[in-house]
Amino acid sequence: MITIVIPTYNRALELKRCLESILPQSYAGLKVIVVDDASTDATPQLLATMQRDHAILQVIRNEKNAGVNYSRNRGIEQASTPYILFLDSDEQLLPGGLLEIMVTLQANPHCRFFLFLQADRWKAFSNSNAMRSVSYQDWICETISGDFIHVVDTAVMKKYRFFEQFRMFEYLNWLRIKKETAPQLLKPVVVAERETARPDSLTVSARLNNPRAIQAQFESRQLYYTLYHDDLQRYYQRSLRYPLLKTVLLGVACNRKAECRRLISNAGKLPVRLAGRLLTLLPATWVRKSILRYAAFK
Repeated sequence: MITIVIPTYNRALELKRCLESILPQSYAGLKVIVVDDASTDATPQLLATMQRDHAILQVIRNEKNAGVNYSRNRGIEQASTPYILFLDSDEQLLPGGLLEIMVTLQANPHCRFFLFLQADRWKAFSNSNAMRSVSYQDWICETISGDFIHVVDTAVMKKYRFFEQFRMFEYLNWLRIKKETAPQLLKPVVVAERETARPDSLTVSARLNNPRAIQAQFESRQLYYTLYHDDLQRYYQRSLRYPLLKTVLLGVACNRKAECRRLISNAGKLPVRLAGRLLTLLPATWVRKSILRYAAFK
């Protein structure tokens, strides 16, 4: 019924804990796919050992390190069950967590996208245990945000792959999927826990502390406005103001002013368009150095 897809890179100890949290909960129809993103630690040896003992475990090894989006897509390609559950290698399913998920799926066959809680997000939903629907408008307007345990219809995931030109920024794809599958069902029950504040987390990697990170952030936001401009114009015009100007600054720092001018044309308000045009007059080197200094200060 469920395929669990786990991308990993150089996290042998964490991956061992992750798999040990899953395998004792094995049910009929469960499949586990680990995509090793060319790890150089003990991950390959760990997976070879565990695969010998567990027939439900499938291992895919990337020839080179390509990032989490590429790795998730390789797992999606191999999934053949009705649903995919996405876990990171520093997450662990709690005892009974998989049963909770499976019971919820069986009770709601009409739903194509389910959300469950991680332990560190319990307080945000502690006022109610009732299952609730989440609309696409909730996501695009950011009235709900943050990380969840995602369980998604496999056919939908095969239709909408993660953007492999980015090593992160999964939200770009999640929004497409949430629009396609709306409404989602959010069950405010904790089914997993994770390690937080890790130095190798994607949150840390996304900091604008080098020119390559600035460029990746600009390109991701540029794609965000390309994909979702009409929805933002309809539901969340605020994102076409200050957040759009922040994106323009990133583009100026990359000396991609022609693309910035195209972005500015998407702004709904004349003052925002004027402010954007003024930003494109700033020297790229000065803007880039300012962003790097600010990131170092933070």
